[in-house]
Amino acid sequence: MGPSKIHFESLTKTISEFLPKEALCVEPQSSVLDVVKAMRKKNRGCALIVEEDKLLGIFTQRDALEKVALPGVDAREIQIQYLMTLSPEVLEESDHLAFAINKMAVGNFRHVPIRKEDGSFSVVSVRDVIRSFVQK
Repeated sequence: MGPSKIHFESLTKTISEFLPKEALCVEPQSSVLDVVKAMRKKNRGCALIVEEDKLLGIFTQRDALEKVALPGVDAREIQIQYLMTLSPEVLEESDHLAFAINKMAVGNFRHVPIRKEDGSFSVVSVRDVIRSFVQK
């Protein structure tokens, strides 16, 4: 097996060409426990909190580690809207992948929500970006 090649032309691709993963979208009243279970079941690093097609927030694996273990937090009882990050940065699927990389680097994000033309959401993750650059 030979070495992988790095393909920098990925930077000029639009996010829609990159084929980001469909987002796991949950309602703000969902329990933290239900959201974490759904993230695990669907193998997602984050969930988008959406109400009436409006993105309200994002909840990530990092949030689960840093916020759920706090004293007084009962993951079965607390709603995700109280632990989510409000108003996350969003890109359009027509934006270039380089924009997503910039958002991740500047904002220290691991996931960037993408608004699709039909109004639904997908997500680009750091892992996905790295895979787009390294091909066998």
